Amino acid sequence: MISLRKASAMILCWTLTVAVNGLITASSISWRPVFGLTVARTTPQPTTTVTTVPRGGSSSCQTSSKVQQAEETLDRVLEDAKDQDKKFHVQGWRWHTMSVLRDAERLQALALRTTGDDLSQLQKAADYVVDFNLKALHRVENMFFPWMRQHMQESKTAQPETKQAFNAIVENLEADQKRLAELGKSITQTFSNRPNPSVASAVATQSEELANLARSMLERELDYVIPTVGLCVPENDQQKFNNQVIKFLGVLEARVHLVHMHEVVTESKSDLEEQLWKESIPSLPRSLIPRWKRTLYEPMAGMLELQ
Repeated sequence: MISLRKASAMILCWTLTVAVNGLITASSISWRPVFGLTVARTTPQPTTTVTTVPRGGSSSCQTSSKVQQAEETLDRVLEDAKDQDKKFHVQGWRWHTMSVLRDAERLQALALRTTGDDLSQLQKAADYVVDFNLKALHRVENMFFPWMRQHMQESKTAQPETKQAFNAIVENLEADQKRLAELGKSITQTFSNRPNPSVASAVATQSEELANLARSMLERELDYVIPTVGLCVPENDQQKFNNQVIKFLGVLEARVHLVHMHEVVTESKSDLEEQLWKESIPSLPRSLIPRWKRTLYEPMAGMLELQ
């Protein structure tokens, strides 16, 4: 006979699986209103001056021209398809990306207000932002980016020029993903490679670079990747991808990710985002968010909340 405690744990694990699945498959709202009307409202606003970030890990004119041409192609394709009711189902990836941007900006703010020789809180915050949140996003993207490229190439509705343009955009994002990982690594290494007085200043600068690059990537994903996938990849194929993601998220990790994604949704002050959240996440895990925030999230990331 299964004990009550074990049964409760099994129910919680199942509920989290449903929750994460729902998070990644946000249900019945088409990509056009979600990613047209709410982009400006739901993209986290910078806390400092934004620096323009070169795209794709290269300053060459050839790379820049290739990406610009790809964007122009997809602009035309999406404009022609603006009246089609197509849906994008990988909302969790979008919220996760937004949470990384939010955390990078908060890490910069923490570094700017850190004084003295005690860097323990700043280092703990950097470990959370880079080693937990950013690395988890990249684990998902290391599956998602190749999956998108494959399904776009196999799409029966996308024209060859659309496939080529989409591939160029994703290649560009993959190059920037590597840059993002390198920036994250440089942040965590700063604590062992620099004398204490200069660590906080260096982390502030590096975190700003991380935030600027994450924002640049998010804008391209919102403008081109999400609507193109919604237009060209069948919904059932998008939904099948979810099962591949869930096994990469353990129960503990899934709970923390649900909390920081909920923080993004709440701070967006968007009724549409709230609607997506409620449609995607069952009521039980939604009711447990405050508890998980207090017992799991705040011990890991609470120092980022300090003002």
